[in-house]
Amino acid sequence: MGLGASVRWRSGVAVSVAAVAVASAVVAGGSAVAQVNPAPPGVVPALQEWTGGTGRLVLTSASRIVIPAGAPAALQSHAAQLAADTAELTGLRPTVVTGSAAAGDIALRVDPAAGFGAAKAELRAEAYRLVVGSSVEIVGGGDKGVYYGGRSLLQALLGSADRASLPVGTAVDYPDYALRGFMIDVGRRYFTPQFINSYLRWMGWLKLNTLQLHLNDNEIHAPNGDWSQAYSAFRLASANPAFAGLAATDGSYTRADWDGFENTAAANAVTIIPEIDAPAHARAFIEFKPELGLDNGNSDHLDLGKPASTEFMKSVYTEFAPGSAAPPSTSGSTSTRRRWPSSTRPTSTPSRRTSARSASRSTPGAASATCPAPARATTRAW
Repeated sequence: MGLGASVRWRSGVAVSVAAVAVASAVVAGGSAVAQVNPAPPGVVPALQEWTGGTGRLVLTSASRIVIPAGAPAALQSHAAQLAADTAELTGLRPTVVTGSAAAGDIALRVDPAAGFGAAKAELRAEAYRLVVGSSVEIVGGGDKGVYYGGRSLLQALLGSADRASLPVGTAVDYPDYALRGFMIDVGRRYFTPQFINSYLRWMGWLKLNTLQLHLNDNEIHAPNGDWSQAYSAFRLASANPAFAGLAATDGSYTRADWDGFENTAAANAVTIIPEIDAPAHARAFIEFKPELGLDNGNSDHLDLGKPASTEFMKSVYTEFAPGSAAPPSTSGSTSTRRRWPSSTRPTSTPSRRTSARSASRSTPGAASATCPAPARATTRAW
């Protein structure tokens, strides 16, 4: 159930083209030449490719972040974020301007046609080039590439003794895997909105791009066979009277909380995949509507022989799916004692997980339902 953990950006050892040379070389006359720079330490994951130069670039209070005139909103946002993060982490306070970069500046731009080494075609939007010379240039294959290049720049600055200088050289970096992330089971244990937002920022720092939130679940085994004594929770709250009492009393997320998650995720190149689990692991729904459970409600399985069970879950998806910025979300269970009745079984839309805005796959062989993802409704509580 859920996504398998995958935190690897890359599969092999980073390539350091020039740094594999000896620390210094001696020319025919006996004089030593400058040492070739190794890849900057502290970049996570390690850079895929690095071509070292000589010397270092020192950023100063006069350094600026430069974007092209007429840059799209996403690039402007990344520039502002990089300026704020640079100030927080290094003490330097670069301003954001448009135009041409001068010595000591940091230039950001998007160029899908730029060279990104061995980056897979489908992942070029997340690739970037970081060139350090008399200034810094970050070229992304897409907006996410610019963002990741900015993270590597900050990590390189933190890896320097003065938190202001960078080794001269060129990095070409890209992921090997489309999906890099994990699942948090907030159904069985509540995590505060502050924690979720903090984790989303940390994920962006590590270049992870997918967080699945498992929004409902319960104990695996009923205490003494009595499911009414088992812990269960559904973590989305709604002011809609039809769902009064469904959200867990020991912690749930309001629409404002969820909007905050989506905003933080978007700013840090992360996709949130909301998971609503049914027809198994559904004790929270049966507590809300006991008549929908198997064994006269003493179960954590919905009774799918009752059309009302299907209709109720459709109402849950209709109420809460518009709160997600992801495309159609798929819910599924790892086990079920009854299949969806053939006359009422929703169809599941196959989803590709190579996109940062893709939906999760349901477990093969398990009952599944695809949630519609209409535009967010401003008149709804959620």
